[in-house]
Amino acid sequence: MVFKAEIFVEGKSDKKFLDDYLAFLNLSDVMKVSPLKGKGEVKNIAETRIEENNRKGIKNITIVDTDLSKESTWEELNKYSVIQKMDAVFLIPNDKDPGALETILENIAKPGSFTDFESCWNSYVSCVESQPAGFRGPFAKSKIYAYMEAVSPLENKKFTGVDKVDFQDSNHWDLNADYLNPLKEFIQKI
Repeated sequence: MVFKAEIFVEGKSDKKFLDDYLAFLNLSDVMKVSPLKGKGEVKNIAETRIEENNRKGIKNITIVDTDLSKESTWEELNKYSVIQKMDAVFLIPNDKDPGALETILENIAKPGSFTDFESCWNSYVSCVESQPAGFRGPFAKSKIYAYMEAVSPLENKKFTGVDKVDFQDSNHWDLNADYLNPLKEFIQKI
């Protein structure tokens, strides 16, 4: 099958989310998502792969986290010659604000389900931070990963990883959320 675009993303979590979102948008048959091993690996995308895609009429797209700022992310990306050969780049969460995939996930988590989870999470954070051993509070990403684990099916009573999370499960995720509009518009223009 010939794809319309190959989308390079930071890792397996990004791939799983984007694969589910493309399926939701009925675009999974025309776009291929290829995971890297972090934003810094953009520099290792083979230029021959980019050129081969170009010969086949396949657009080369990069979607990576903004992290702390759009400016610093662009500064990093512009160090890689391959970025100049991309047809388009989108910075998660919305191509302007700081954040990462986890920012999107927290903003599309179903309010009822996520609100119930947050009540438990906040108790956990309070407990950890009140311990005399001086524990640090959990990192921001821990919250959404704990939510994913809490709402995902288990195999042999174990969470099997983000690649098993069903982001199309409307009991826990809202892929129609307005928060996804910038990403949706970007994808639909490809």
